[in-house]
Amino acid sequence: MGAIFAVAAGNVNSGLVDFFHGIQVAIMLALMTNIMQFAWWKVKNKSKNLSHWGKFGPVYVLAIATVLVLIQPTCMLVISSWDIENFFFDHDDESNALVPNTTLGLMIQIFGTYLGFIFMFWGVVWATNLHIKIARKWKALNPQRPAPVTLQ
Repeated sequence: MGAIFAVAAGNVNSGLVDFFHGIQVAIMLALMTNIMQFAWWKVKNKSKNLSHWGKFGPVYVLAIATVLVLIQPTCMLVISSWDIENFFFDHDDESNALVPNTTLGLMIQIFGTYLGFIFMFWGVVWATNLHIKIARKWKALNPQRPAPVTLQ
């Protein structure tokens, strides 16, 4: 099955691939900065008693997430735009593959893309207090039962 996709990807016009690398960077930049803006609006009116990190921490986490998530698509855009040797793949014929096969490519994929999305999830949960809301709902749905009475 993977061979079918590899052959199909190899037949795609390189100009079209370059175009979509640019579109990917634009969409990811817009998406990530909008999430960061959403977090800022959520936290800006938080309690004045919180420390700076306690109040704006989610925004900083999302700023890190934005940089990390944009590393891979920006690298692909630069590689295709300036005809730089592709450091994500060992062979040029695999340049349209989905998973890199070089050490640098894998490090960018893991510590850029994957870690970036983990930071994004963390920042959104923190900004929206989702973990607190879930805990409250869980407690409401599962009230504590009274301790069993033991006979002495």
